[in-house]
Amino acid sequence: MKKLVILGILVSSMNANTGAFSGTVYYHYRVNPDESITNSFEYSRIYFGYKRQVSDRLRYTFKTDIDPSVSPRTLYIKLAQMDWDTPLGQVVIGLQGMNLFPIQEKTWGYRAVEKSAMDRFQFSSSADLGLGFYPALGLSRLHTSILITNGSGYKKPEGDAYKKLSVQAFWGEPRLDKGAGWNAGIVASTERQDVGVDTTDQVSVLGVFSGWSSGKLRLGADLNARTHSQTWLETESLVSLYGTLGLSNLRLLGRVDLHRQGSASSRYETLGVVFTPEKGLDIIPVVRREVPAKGDALTTGGVTFQFKI
Repeated sequence: MKKLVILGILVSSMNANTGAFSGTVYYHYRVNPDESITNSFEYSRIYFGYKRQVSDRLRYTFKTDIDPSVSPRTLYIKLAQMDWDTPLGQVVIGLQGMNLFPIQEKTWGYRAVEKSAMDRFQFSSSADLGLGFYPALGLSRLHTSILITNGSGYKKPEGDAYKKLSVQAFWGEPRLDKGAGWNAGIVASTERQDVGVDTTDQVSVLGVFSGWSSGKLRLGADLNARTHSQTWLETESLVSLYGTLGLSNLRLLGRVDLHRQGSASSRYETLGVVFTPEKGLDIIPVVRREVPAKGDALTTGGVTFQFKI
């Protein structure tokens, strides 16, 4: 109750100024014949956001997140950042989106159906607290960024004295879900972590990605690797291939994630059809098939409803 009161106060104070509100909800009807509860209605995310231009060069973004997989009654602050445009580039201060997989996520285009591969396999959190810099290079199609963050994500406090360094560089269009074009780029991160009283582990992530869109047909791929200095022989590899095809008022989507760690490998497949009866509402019947490293393959289905304002 206390958190709802705080949120109400924030909303009231925001209403006193000019700005833009946004909201997104992912509802699902899931069918899983292998579980005791074979079907259920549920939601996977509820986002509420607000943006305001403070001046010509300064703006802030605020966004909350409810994640029922962690706690259905906990309201997280996902974004609380100030963007400052300087002659050298954009400086981002505060709790902000990470730069390791946002381009891949937009090329995939259906976060409501499934997280991007890096997010799903927890190669990085989607947001963290720290400082970001997006240099002004004078080339409209070249995009770069450097972030220094806690490394713990936005749901946990900082747990050690080390910081995470993340870099991104790509050429092309950042939003292939919005139109035609292409992009290709590279991402990397590194962070030292405590794993014992006198032992640390250097965790490094390296990824390359590319996407192409004609407007109706959109294709994307990313290849990622994660290494630990303590267990470097068990390097993780993650390949994700995805695409969508527009047909009249429908859009077909498909994706395959291939994950390997050491000698163990798994595969995750997603197929769906997107129907948009009204602006802001997507209805997406989906079938998923997971082939784990050990055990039998599991096929599930359902319908995802995405609502945006």
